[in-house]
Amino acid sequence: TKKPSSYFRTLNHFEAVIASLYQAYDFARRALNTKLFSKGDGTNYERLNRVYNTSRHFDPVNLPPEHLHAVWINNVGIQTDDCSVSFMEIEDFLLQIGRLADSISDFSKHQPAK
Repeated sequence: TKKPSSYFRTLNHFEAVIASLYQAYDFARRALNTKLFSKGDGTNYERLNRVYNTSRHFDPVNLPPEHLHAVWINNVGIQTDDCSVSFMEIEDFLLQIGRLADSISDFSKHQPAK
């Protein structure tokens, strides 16, 4: 059996990171009853959502002939036809969600036992 190329293995890892990040932010959004972005605002949260949705819901049959996949890696980040998330933004998301998880963990340690 032939293995996927290192590029596609790497892309698969980045897609998993994007999915995990977006799902973590979406969980926090629902738990805190807040909005991450407004449609069309172009914020990094909206772009993360768009890359996540493109990766998750694409149909290979609908790809343009010049595309091998709906999401790809470029020199600065992860790209789709109409948006991108830079590697620096991915790093910022990871650090931010880590701090949020630490805060929740610390908060739960200081709550009275029931």
